[in-house]
Amino acid sequence: MSKLPKFPHDVLLLLSLLFILYAEGIASIFYGLASSSHFLRALGFVVFFYSFLKYLQQFKKTKTPAIATLRFYKALVGLILVFFAITQVIIELNSKDEEITTDTQFVIILGAGLDGEKPSAILVSRLDKSLAFMHAHPEIKAILCGGRGPDENISEANAMYRYLVANGISSERLFCENYSRTTHENIANARNYLASNFGISVDTRIKAAIVSSDFHLFRAKFIAKYYNIDAYSISSPTPDIGILPLYYRLREGAAIMVDILEIEMKYLVTYIRAI
Repeated sequence: MSKLPKFPHDVLLLLSLLFILYAEGIASIFYGLASSSHFLRALGFVVFFYSFLKYLQQFKKTKTPAIATLRFYKALVGLILVFFAITQVIIELNSKDEEITTDTQFVIILGAGLDGEKPSAILVSRLDKSLAFMHAHPEIKAILCGGRGPDENISEANAMYRYLVANGISSERLFCENYSRTTHENIANARNYLASNFGISVDTRIKAAIVSSDFHLFRAKFIAKYYNIDAYSISSPTPDIGILPLYYRLREGAAIMVDILEIEMKYLVTYIRAI
């Protein structure tokens, strides 16, 4: 009886990545982070490490290590291409506006770069979308998120505050969070701001709109889930300047994986402490 053909390890690596991305991405957004597929997540990591170890064994046993090395790098390139293809689909699925519910009290506006004190093109796009949203929902208050970068004269939150007030938004509706430097810090600090200034416990699940660029909303909403925020997308278009849209989308793919791993580590630490 002939032996069954071995399942290629590069295919196993690709499948493991699909399992992990589904569990952390699509399932998290549509069903909530806490109820995303733990089975698929665990299966993905197990299959990934199994396939990786098999590659190492193959490398040690083969008489032509160059071939094994070449196969490994081909699989690695395949993993990267599949990963970026999947993330682009996920980004696109989450790049549209969503209708907020009547019990939504806050909008979190995420900062971007400044040119001295002047908002960058991508930040102006977010602010213009915020203006339209806040004029349409005069009861909603805004948390403006963004610290001061090394080449910036003021914080991004203060620049956003000036822009919105100059365009007719009451200062009483605007609250600045001046210290965050990353998307993760934007969301975490906004959540803590609501707790310290509005008495909303971080353990209480709330609803909030998030204004950001179209390519950025999936990651922002993913992080928001971790901080007990059910987020609604308010999408601003990426300025059509040269290769800027392509650059941001490709960079976002890598950033998604970094934040997925960071949140997974937080869950792991929490789990270990609870044992």
